[in-house]
Amino acid sequence: MSSPPLTSLPRVSPASRRRRIFAALALCVAALGSACVTPAPPPEPPKPALPPKVAVSEEAARALASALIAAANVGDLDALERLFDWSGLVSRSVGNANVTPVALSALEQRSIAGARTTGVLFQLAKAHDSNTKIRLLRTWEDPAGRWIGLRILQETGFEHMSCLLSLSATGAPRVTDYVLLTQNELASEAGRKLLVAVQPSGTPADQALVREIGVLGDVQMLDASGKFEEAAAKLRALPEASRKQKAFALLAVRIASNLGDEPYGEALRFLLQHHPKDPAALVASIDYYALQESYDEALRVLREVEQITLPDPYFRVLEANMLMAAERTAEAAVAAQRAIEQEPELEDAYWILVGQSLDDENYARTTELLLELRRRFALDLDLEGSEAYADYLLSSEYEKFARATGAERRKTH
Repeated sequence: MSSPPLTSLPRVSPASRRRRIFAALALCVAALGSACVTPAPPPEPPKPALPPKVAVSEEAARALASALIAAANVGDLDALERLFDWSGLVSRSVGNANVTPVALSALEQRSIAGARTTGVLFQLAKAHDSNTKIRLLRTWEDPAGRWIGLRILQETGFEHMSCLLSLSATGAPRVTDYVLLTQNELASEAGRKLLVAVQPSGTPADQALVREIGVLGDVQMLDASGKFEEAAAKLRALPEASRKQKAFALLAVRIASNLGDEPYGEALRFLLQHHPKDPAALVASIDYYALQESYDEALRVLREVEQITLPDPYFRVLEANMLMAAERTAEAAVAAQRAIEQEPELEDAYWILVGQSLDDENYARTTELLLELRRRFALDLDLEGSEAYADYLLSSEYEKFARATGAERRKTH
């Protein structure tokens, strides 16, 4: 039995589900709705301009993370919005600039509206109606203040989100700034670019920036609506100088991931050509090398990415996926087992072990793993008709699995 491709896991759903290594989330280009239209700086720790005035305890930080995850899991946009300090974020964006009160209010309202329609709030709330899992990875403190680090895991990929916290007037912790792995730019820095839209100077450069912000917002809306061909066409119509900008190049990758491997590969090559050292391009290059079947290079870049982001057991899952694709199944199993040891609830790691057991025709192990998946994740596994399990279905071990699951079903009825 051949190994499963890198972008698929040996699931048991009727159709195999695509899993991109690249974090193909609208999050990566929608920090504040339609913002970030210039290249981000090279990888380095975020350096907020205005540190919070009051320290946030680790206990309070964990409480906020729990509240954020709970609100995301039920899709409560209003609750998510209340967990962010929007006026504080806008103040950090403005810094010492001379901005009118009207412009400040407009910037805050535009930031909230963008976050709700295509940006960070919209993406977090998708956990309610999609196979999205958000997990607190760690909290830490540095000169800027207290941070929480989250992993956002979707069908299409993963994202890391680091949130800087401050205390509100009532003493409640709030997110006052954040940075994404695939962006490496604080939301306040991205918001600074929106100032041009709410308080333009009238210069040709500002006028061009306002137009680009408008196009970026239009394309994001088409993307969020699933109109990928229209979104791609709108991007292609842009001048080349605009298409080279990181925000547009990232969005082109995101959209192309829904249009097939050929346009996806083209979009990845374009991003890597014009932003070879950017963290977002570095993450994207993992999938690019995987599509080229250059798995050693993909593994090398994966280790580079690990050095610039949060410690995360999910990297072992990504490593195992690539090793499986390279038909290095024994090494893949070791990586998957390490992921499970570090985070027992990482379901994807178990499926990699299932794939390895099928490759090795170790059907007793397959049965053991499938029963563990049923027990731990409450999955209803229907293997009948699945090509990946064709040989297993003919084995005596499948009879054991069928008897065990049949007994479980009788107990529940």
